[in-house]
Amino acid sequence: MSPPVITVSGTPLSGKSTIARKLCEDMDLEYFSPTAFYSKNERLRNGGVVVDHIYAAMVCCRDNVDAFHIFLDAPVSVRARRLVEKNNMTSNISAVEDFLLQREEQEFKIGKSMYCCDYRYPCFYNVIRDNGKLEFGKELTLILQTYNIYCKPQAAAEVEIG
Repeated sequence: MSPPVITVSGTPLSGKSTIARKLCEDMDLEYFSPTAFYSKNERLRNGGVVVDHIYAAMVCCRDNVDAFHIFLDAPVSVRARRLVEKNNMTSNISAVEDFLLQREEQEFKIGKSMYCCDYRYPCFYNVIRDNGKLEFGKELTLILQTYNIYCKPQAAAEVEIG
């Protein structure tokens, strides 16, 4: 079995980078940041990578790269709180929420113009998670379990039987 390609896409501040980095650590894979994604795009075919990029699933589909696609979302209130806490901001949460919704709309327009589709469209993804409800460790465990069911059915069957 060739090394996996895993894409992590989602709305701004939904936890894409955090989940992607932890998947790399847990699965001994290389991390592709959003900026590295375009310069190393050809490397996707070799596998062994987790790609943290909003359009990664679309690029893999377009280029016929077999991958496991994860989409993360969280309520805008949760994402706004994350931004404020991460950057020690004193901004009004409502203003930050408005900023995030505007950014999400910009990403939608970019995706429509570049790929003729909406990055939020569920058909691109193997798993879609609301990353605002569970604590990080539980969320990661659910994602890894789903990956094993999709990509390692024998291993998943052995776990269920055992």
